[in-house]
Amino acid sequence: MLGVGCAQSLFLEGKSAFDSFRYQEAIEDLSRLVEKHPEDTSALRLLAQSHLMINEYEEAASSLRQLESMGALSPEDKVAYAQVKMNMQAYDEAAELLEGMILTQTKSNLAAAFLESCLNIQQVKADTSIFNLKKVTIPGLRTTAGPTRSGEYIYFTGQTAVGRITSSDPYNGLSFTDLYRSRLDEIGDIDWVPEPIDDINSPYHDGYACFSKDGSLMALSRTNTGDSKRLKVNSESVSTIQIYYSEWDEEKWATPRPFPFNESESMYAHPTILPDGEGMIFASDMPGPGAQGGMDLWYTRKNGDFWTIPTNLGPVVNTPGNELFPSMRHPDTLWFSSNGHRTLGGLDVLYAVRSGQLDSASMDDNNPLFQPPTDWKTPRHLNYPLNSASDDFGVVLDDVGLSGYLSSDRDGLDALYRFEAEPTPIKVVGRTYVDGEETAVGGAEIMLIDSADGSSISFITNPSGKFEIELPRGRVYRIQVQTDGFFVQDEQLHTSTDPLISQMEVDLSLISLLRLGDEDFVQAVLNGQPFQLPEVFWDFDRAIVREAAKPSLQIVADFLQDHPAVILEVKSHCDSRGSDAYNVRLSQRRADAIEFFLLSIDVNPDQIISIGAGERELRNHCDNDTPCSEAMHQENRRTEFRVMGLMDE
Repeated sequence: MLGVGCAQSLFLEGKSAFDSFRYQEAIEDLSRLVEKHPEDTSALRLLAQSHLMINEYEEAASSLRQLESMGALSPEDKVAYAQVKMNMQAYDEAAELLEGMILTQTKSNLAAAFLESCLNIQQVKADTSIFNLKKVTIPGLRTTAGPTRSGEYIYFTGQTAVGRITSSDPYNGLSFTDLYRSRLDEIGDIDWVPEPIDDINSPYHDGYACFSKDGSLMALSRTNTGDSKRLKVNSESVSTIQIYYSEWDEEKWATPRPFPFNESESMYAHPTILPDGEGMIFASDMPGPGAQGGMDLWYTRKNGDFWTIPTNLGPVVNTPGNELFPSMRHPDTLWFSSNGHRTLGGLDVLYAVRSGQLDSASMDDNNPLFQPPTDWKTPRHLNYPLNSASDDFGVVLDDVGLSGYLSSDRDGLDALYRFEAEPTPIKVVGRTYVDGEETAVGGAEIMLIDSADGSSISFITNPSGKFEIELPRGRVYRIQVQTDGFFVQDEQLHTSTDPLISQMEVDLSLISLLRLGDEDFVQAVLNGQPFQLPEVFWDFDRAIVREAAKPSLQIVADFLQDHPAVILEVKSHCDSRGSDAYNVRLSQRRADAIEFFLLSIDVNPDQIISIGAGERELRNHCDNDTPCSEAMHQENRRTEFRVMGLMDE
């Protein structure tokens, strides 16, 4: 049996190893101690934390279970235990641990984020059915992560198995990480033969690189050696990960130089150079204004040969947990991983969009501290299968955003996964309502006409004015909405090609025909814009006003009688079928039919001008030489009304 002195020595050795990120050594020391002293709660707690740090969830759960059986779980232990259970997909048990906990503010916020994820797990876990994933196997490497593209290469971080303990990473027993690349062929496929970047790789950790748009500047994470090749340690004898950058020097990469704001007491990692080449976002646990706790995302800009003082991206992006592995596909879209936002367990991939441009930051004249705009929208979580109960991180997308690579340890060790978007439809959710009000307009008839092939879809909104429909991506639709008592409304809808957007919302406001009695509205419509009325349709080759059109025409008549100086143009149009001369005559007969009806209900004939436009003003490309669908021809068959002005003008 271990004596007290020996037990204390093992604990101190284990704690020293833990504090120095040598988790394998910590596990060996603490496991020996716990085997002899299973009641040692401090050793059990630190052993659980060591297993958790290298994603050994079953082993961490075993130690935490022992603490639970002794009634020794602290509030912080419960948060860790809940995190472990989430990684093991025991979400109900994790929620039970988290409910009603009293913690410090930081831990409380993190626990609340975990609890929210657990309580909404079915929504979080739902398969988006957008992407297919396939694991990438790279010969000779045990782990691969952090993909990024520059020119005709994919760069990534990798580890090999080692034969000498002196060259191993104490974190997991493999080699220290190195930076590799593989070449893209002409059609974008990759020959996964890993080529080490010898200009950059050192005897210690190197990797998680990023590049400027022209490929001339590289920033990367590496073990802290300062400007030398020897390890530099902090006050706790730990050599932290720091950011370095290197410039391409004709035929090779220059010796990496440390980022000027590196501090040995903090971690600086996972840089990403902004698309404009002048800014950078990175992860750090540095203290400073706006720090949220754990690893946060920070922003800096290049100012000549200098970098501006880093500023925190703020609480919308950062949490009391860890935010890591940023990347930017566009200047307004930030990708990153977090365990403090909604998560399936461990790190999950999210993206945040902002309306401003990140390179529009301004400088305080009294302090070279750039303030990045803070108009980030709430980050969006990507569901399964891009995210899993394990750590998912390091996303890189192609230029279109339909495919790419990410890193995940869902199979035990970090590995690259190729993902591609499936051609799934997008859900369009909409509503019809009275313009200027929130009153729903139910029973409205909506027609969608595809501008590419002329196909059409018609449906009726429900009594609450709402509708849902799934449509193909990347299409342009003309939306026509009509219902009794309202002007016909025309809109255009572009369905997104972005596979990350699963739903679009469309608000369709309808203007009541009764607004013709509103003086302000009358002044507004005197600008000469044409409008259409519901139910003004024509039977084939006929020019007789239908009964269904008469209520709307009565409202127009009332408007003209209330405004005797107004002149109204009635213009009728035909589609391209039939001869040009015949269509002019037919459209004139139809315009005259509207005029005769209005005159029959006592409208002054001086207020009406009727025009037959024939097929001169087609709304689309369906001319005499172009075959088109019936729906597209219907777009061209229409009668439009326009307030031309006043008689005394």
